[in-house]
Amino acid sequence: MMRRELGLLRGLEQRFWLEDNGTIRRLLALLGMVANCNSPDITMLRWIAYIRSFNPELRHIAGKENVVADMLSRARYEGEDEMLQAAEEEDRKEVWCQVSVSEILPFKENLYGGKLRDIGFYLSTLERRGDWNEAEFKKIRQKAYGFLLRDGYLWKRPKRRDGDFLRVVDDEDTKLELLKEFHDTLWAGHRGVWATYTKLKERYWWKCMYNDVDKFVGSCLHCQFYSKVRHRDGLVPTYPPSIHFRWVLDLVMMPPGLWGMREEDLADAQEKLKQARLKNKLRFDKTHRLRPKQIKVGDWVLVYDSSLENQHSTTRKFSRRWFGPYVVLAVNDNATYLLRELDRTPLRLVVAGKRVKLFKRRDHTSELLDFIDLERRVVNDQDIEEDEDAEQEED
Repeated sequence: MMRRELGLLRGLEQRFWLEDNGTIRRLLALLGMVANCNSPDITMLRWIAYIRSFNPELRHIAGKENVVADMLSRARYEGEDEMLQAAEEEDRKEVWCQVSVSEILPFKENLYGGKLRDIGFYLSTLERRGDWNEAEFKKIRQKAYGFLLRDGYLWKRPKRRDGDFLRVVDDEDTKLELLKEFHDTLWAGHRGVWATYTKLKERYWWKCMYNDVDKFVGSCLHCQFYSKVRHRDGLVPTYPPSIHFRWVLDLVMMPPGLWGMREEDLADAQEKLKQARLKNKLRFDKTHRLRPKQIKVGDWVLVYDSSLENQHSTTRKFSRRWFGPYVVLAVNDNATYLLRELDRTPLRLVVAGKRVKLFKRRDHTSELLDFIDLERRVVNDQDIEEDEDAEQEED
């Protein structure tokens, strides 16, 4: 088996020296050795790791159909090792003239941690570290088959044949730069969670990528201030103790009671009223976008500009829809809120719950303050222009 592995290795070196992939058509035993190797021989493991670096396609050919591997090709000859070594040296001289050797960059350990750092160390050295036991080394070696080391970075192998290699990202600074590049830049266009995640996963990979994209896009300042999404609080149905709030007595003509089932009819009507209000609540919850999280005292919120509902100009879609952020002072029982400014100045008006939504903050407070100052300058400039236009009309 080692002789076949060495022959396959030399064949790949000569045929696929300038290529990145190929097809291996061999017997089942050899393909199984390349795909899942459990041999403790470190030499064979290095050969197989080098073969897998070409990203070959493995295809099984049965013994009867493999007409190339006949008895003559499998026979042993006298002095075969010397012949193979001489041919190998001659072929290497020919190939050496055609290939330009580039510098191999070392593995960048500072960008990875945990299991990814262990996998990168193994791919860069193909050796076992001293603090690894046999079980850990076997697990790391099996996981390393799904990754590739190139230019000092880890790359994840594609699951499909026509897929692309994905660069593995593990440090927080690089993740933040990529999220800004794929969402906040001008060409990204502040698209939604799924669109940003789809673009990002075509080139990069890390664990819990969708959750990070969802958190980053949800806390974007521009997306929150110009969003059209409005949340509502769920209805709270009330059940009266009786369906009669006013009693009426007929003194002119009082008919006799029928069947004596007055109490049963009242209880039945009260139960039907309860079920009707419960159905109305369920219908309201299905047809409206409910608030995913209840607002509490101390939360930061935004207030919807309801004046936009009466505007029909073409500039409405470019107008800012939410103002704030504000801090919640009190939550009333009728789903209304008392708010204050960030400088602790309370607002005089009580804000309805359908005009309030939670504000998601990022860790970058300076970015929020710069955005608020920019918006205030824009509003002041608009007020100055409106005053100048009004003065010109009066003149």
